[in-house]
Amino acid sequence: MPPTSDQPTSDPRVLLNKVTPHPPARPSTRDPLTLHQRLPGYDRTPLRVVPSLAERLGIGALYVKDESTRLGLPAFKMLGASWASYRSVIRHTGIDPDGWDTIEDLAAMIQPHLPLTLATAT
Repeated sequence: MPPTSDQPTSDPRVLLNKVTPHPPARPSTRDPLTLHQRLPGYDRTPLRVVPSLAERLGIGALYVKDESTRLGLPAFKMLGASWASYRSVIRHTGIDPDGWDTIEDLAAMIQPHLPLTLATAT
């Protein structure tokens, strides 16, 4: 069990801020996963075994998520960008988020609302 903010830790790599409370957790949802599974090129994140690092750390096994490609791009950020863009378009157009199965279906539903402009900051 990880230490609470009232318990000391013997691990110097862990810093617990006793002044700032943890933000409230939002209810879990599978909506982002459902969206991403409907996008072309979606695949589960492969896990890579790293035995040499596991040995150095003194643990039995170490697995690293390989996020070097996501939906055709070399970054996991595509997951957040696609979810945020999708939610923005759904909110703006009022279309049914469950009313499509393929990206072509979604494009057809958005078509009457074009042109749309989405501005983001990086």
